[in-house]
Amino acid sequence: MPALLIKMSISPIGASWSENTDSICAALVTSDAAREKRRAINAWIRTAGGFDGVIDFEQALRDPARPDRLHPAFDSGDHLHPNDAGYAAMAEAVDLRLFAAALGSVSRQ
Repeated sequence: MPALLIKMSISPIGASWSENTDSICAALVTSDAAREKRRAINAWIRTAGGFDGVIDFEQALRDPARPDRLHPAFDSGDHLHPNDAGYAAMAEAVDLRLFAAALGSVSRQ
């Protein structure tokens, strides 16, 4: 998919998925197999080089003491969705230079 976007002159930006092993729907999304798939996808997003940039939401939201969980300061209460502070942390994780570079590549067309 990133290659197709680049062919269409769209700069793809990847974003990692956050962990959620304590969520109210944990049984559906945090089996060992699901967790390993999410980690593999995040590793690919971060390292495959298929994106013009990466926003690491998982890094921004995780609890350093328990990396497989949403940081308590960012938890809306369901252990899955961020609260306002979590969304602010996600916003802080976005390097706006990613979009300036993308706009620059489009304007050169």
